[in-house]
Amino acid sequence: MAGQPSRFRCHEHAFAWFGGLTEEILYDNPKTIVLDRATDNARINPKFEDFSRYYGYTPRLCRPYRARTKGYGESIVI
Repeated sequence: MAGQPSRFRCHEHAFAWFGGLTEEILYDNPKTIVLDRATDNARINPKFEDFSRYYGYTPRLCRPYRARTKGYGESIVI
């Protein structure tokens, strides 16, 4: 996937900027991370899973069509 290397670099820049990272990061099911979201047990892209393991955090996925799992960041945009 063409977006994967860019996503990795962006994460690494964010980790450096904030001086670390959290134990868990919430994602909104992008295709570069989630291969199959047809069930509750989504398949995560193996390269992305390796990346998150290397940095020691757990990727967490929003539930599809459940806006409450995302938080309120998107509601700020007018």
